[in-house]
Amino acid sequence: EQVTDGENGFLAAVGDSEAMAAAAERLLLDDSLRQRLGGNGAERAIKYYGLNQMTDAYLRVLSDILAGTACSKP
Repeated sequence: EQVTDGENGFLAAVGDSEAMAAAAERLLLDDSLRQRLGGNGAERAIKYYGLNQMTDAYLRVLSDILAGTACSKP
């Protein structure tokens, strides 16, 4: 999961518009909650999807392709 409920966002069941509305209202009314969740989300994005991480991941894939060890997925 990219979102951890209450840590870097809110989760709601598919089609549960009331839960989504409640989460949006909480964010609108609570500045510190917005700041905390937004900060946590930014940290996670940098940690897992920053330039260095993505470059390393691409280099691993390209190395596997060149070595003939890349697996193909349909």
